Order: sequence, then C-alpha cells, then structure tokens
Amino acid sequence: MSIRKSSICNYLKKTFKIDKEKITHICIDDFATKKRHTYGTIMIDINTRCIVDILDSRDAKDVATWLKAYANLKVIVRDGSISFKAAIDISHPKAIQVNDRFHMLKNLIKALKKAIQRLIVGRIEIPLTSEEAKQRYMYLTELTRKRKNT
Repeated sequence: MSIRKSSICNYLKKTFKIDKEKITHICIDDFATKKRHTYGTIMIDINTRCIVDILDSRDAKDVATWLKAYANLKVIVRDGSISFKAAIDISHPKAIQVNDRFHMLKNLIKALKKAIQRLIVGRIEIPLTSEEAKQRYMYLTELTRKRKNT
C-alpha cells in the first residue's frame, strides 16, 4: 500500500488544529511536485517556523482565496513571483510584502556581477620594468606591423 504526500498532509491538518487568528507573520513559497508540470504552495509561520498549510496550486486566484482564510496577516514573506504578489494584493492589500533572503541575495549578486563586468576592462596591461622586456615588446610590435603590411 502506498501513501501519497497529500494523504499525510490531510491527516496532519485534521490532527493538529491551527488557530488562524493567531497567525500574523507568514512565508509563502512554491515547490514542484513534478518539475515543470505541477506546483504547489507552502505557508510557514515565521514566528514558530512550522508549516501552517499546503496548497496544491500556485495560481494567483487559488492563493488569494487561500490567504483570505487567514484574516490577521500583517507580514508576508515571498519570492519575486508575480502571481504571489497579485494574490497578496487581492487578499491582504494592507499587509507588508517582503522579499525572501535567498532571492534578495541572488538578485544582489547578479547586479554586482554586471556592475563589476562593466567596470573591469577586457584586458589588463602590465607595465614593462626591465630593459630586456621593453626590447622584446618593441620587437614583437614591429613583427606584428610587418605582418599587417604584407
């Protein structure tokens, strides 16, 4: 006999009663049940760090309906998902939306890489210090010029 994840979640929902009125700070994130095909959404209480609920969808309408069941939400941590933003705007327009740490760092690193790549020149010139190095440089530049003229 096989037991699916949803069966376990449904059992846990019936076993442990969560007082929806006490939950004010949550984190929502999506997860793949079948990558590139089926996704769900998980809600975690930030204060207790416990899973509050799991939804079998990440669609904005479904998430908005789901969030409306939690009337006292004040702070919602989320990733950069447009559908999550829309769902929160619909269900809790006065709630504070916060980007999660992982995605903030990811976006910061991406922006810093771009900025550094723009600042650093494509080639680095090393100054010639010895007379012998200067002579080799002059010889190589002269050979290059001769080849271009030929």
